[in-house]
Amino acid sequence: MLKIPDCIRRQLLLWAMRHMQRRQADVVIEKDYLSRWWVFKSPWLRVYLHKVHRSDRDRALHDHPWHNASLILSGAYEEILWGGSRALGPGCLVLRRATFRHRLVVVRGPVVSLFVTGPKIREWGFWPFIAGSHGRRRWVHWKDFVKPDNYQMAERAAE
Repeated sequence: MLKIPDCIRRQLLLWAMRHMQRRQADVVIEKDYLSRWWVFKSPWLRVYLHKVHRSDRDRALHDHPWHNASLILSGAYEEILWGGSRALGPGCLVLRRATFRHRLVVVRGPVVSLFVTGPKIREWGFWPFIAGSHGRRRWVHWKDFVKPDNYQMAERAAE
């Protein structure tokens, strides 16, 4: 994790707030969870503004389809990792590989971040605990994880 100077973070936050106030979010995932504004999109690079309103609902870790970076502009969250956690607040810059497993717990929100991704290189999914697997996890494609008939799998992830 890197930390950017506060004077730069404040300028980026002012720019982000103006950008978000100018128009509606391009994507809203559950109105109380995450809002996303596209800043720049190409096949090789995407830049978004994220406003995370609440923690990830399930306790399963997830990964992403692209390598990514998050720069926290305001708010704070705890990033739950495979073997621990780390606190991330204003000015923290985190670089992640697509296969990096994590989930977010909002500590002080909403959390506004600049989120940058590379090109899509894989599918994304979740890492729930699997019953009878002695505490091991296995990757589950996101479409399978959120299926209504897999509700028990999602519930087990929350245990």
